[in-house]
Amino acid sequence: MLPLSENIDNLRKLSNKTISQLADDASISAAALGKFFSGKTDIGASKLVKVLDSLEINIPGEVTQKLREKTGLTDSDSQRGEDDLLLLFTHLDGIDKKIVLNTLVKALSKSKSKALQDAIKRVKARVSKL
Repeated sequence: MLPLSENIDNLRKLSNKTISQLADDASISAAALGKFFSGKTDIGASKLVKVLDSLEINIPGEVTQKLREKTGLTDSDSQRGEDDLLLLFTHLDGIDKKIVLNTLVKALSKSKSKALQDAIKRVKARVSKL
């Protein structure tokens, strides 16, 4: 399996974007992106999300969909969803939990369900203790 940086670089090439164009789209330096693609450095989770967004890969949507698949989270069973979310967060080795949590909260906060809004607040409070 190719390293993540090589896979993303291949997506960039298939999108017919130069490193400079992708860097501009993602608001990061072309030098940093070039070093990331060559495997010399890491760009960090928040910049990685920006790069993927620029390649039309929707991380919040993908994460939300995966959570729904794994947890079956719905408005009516938010407690079970909370427990599953917490289990997921305990397995996020090497990933910035705060960025992932904020992405999830942002994606799920558009719901008008009071129960889901309350569940988001409880999960956010509990994850901050992990």
